[in-house]
Amino acid sequence: MTVPPPRGQPGVRAYAYLFGVLWLLPLLLVGAGTLLLPDVNADGQCEGIGFGCSLTPSDGVQFLVLLAAPLLLVGGVAGALLLAVLRTQPAFARTAPVLQALAVLTVLALVTVVLAALA
Repeated sequence: MTVPPPRGQPGVRAYAYLFGVLWLLPLLLVGAGTLLLPDVNADGQCEGIGFGCSLTPSDGVQFLVLLAAPLLLVGGVAGALLLAVLRTQPAFARTAPVLQALAVLTVLALVTVVLAALA
């Protein structure tokens, strides 16, 4: 059983879990992908974008980061705001920080699925 944080102090662990999943985990995956994936294309295919060429797997991971970074930034800010609003409710503030972060991540995932379905 966890002890709730004193009133007036925000639960830092819930924010740490949230930002760890939204920002730290992708950062670690990108670092691992950049280091572990090959930096040449198989079968001698040319490297780059355009004219029939394609990115190497290592460069593809970095390009994916370029596309995902703004969305992860917006998701992190929206998640932090949602967590701050939900933590004003006493029942929610008494739950474990990992469950608080999981609840916010679930809401963010559902919003993402709905927006993707509408696009």
